[in-house]
Amino acid sequence: MKEKGKFKETLTITKYMSQEDRDKDKHYEKIVEIVPPGNSLLNAGITKMWNLIIGGDAAHYNNATSEIGIGDDNTAVDPTQTDLQAAVNVLWKAMEATYPQVAAQKVTFQSEFGSAEANYAWEECAVRQTGANVLMNRVISSKGTKTVGEVWTAKLEITLS
Repeated sequence: MKEKGKFKETLTITKYMSQEDRDKDKHYEKIVEIVPPGNSLLNAGITKMWNLIIGGDAAHYNNATSEIGIGDDNTAVDPTQTDLQAAVNVLWKAMEATYPQVAAQKVTFQSEFGSAEANYAWEECAVRQTGANVLMNRVISSKGTKTVGEVWTAKLEITLS
C-alpha cells in the first residue's frame, strides 16, 4: 500500500478602499490563490511543529503569538530561510480575533493591515510564532501594491492530508 501526504497552501488577499469599507465587508478585489509548488514550509517551522507535537516546545502558534508578515521581496523560497527577505518594506501583524483556527485538517491565519501600514508591493507572505520568531512558511506571490488609505487582509490556509 502506497501512501502519500499532501500539503496545500491557499493565500487570500482581500482589498478594501477604506476602514469603513472593511467594516461593511465591501471589498473591491479578492484574490484567492492556491499557492504553487516551490513555496513551502520552512525547516525551522517544521522542526517547531514536530517539537510541539511531542511536547518538546510550549510556545504555540496561537492568537497571542502568531503573526503574518508581508514584504516586498520576491527571492525564491529556500527551506533554510528564517525570515522574510525584504530589507526595508516588511511588516508583521498580529492575528485578528478568533485566529488562528483549525478545522478539517486545515489551519487558518488572518491579519489586517490598516490604512497606514504595509503600503508597498506585496510580494512575500509568511506566518511566524513571536518570541523566538520562528517562521512556519514563506510564500512568494505578487498581490499588487497597497496604497495609503486602503485596508487589506491576508489570510493563509495550510492543509495537510
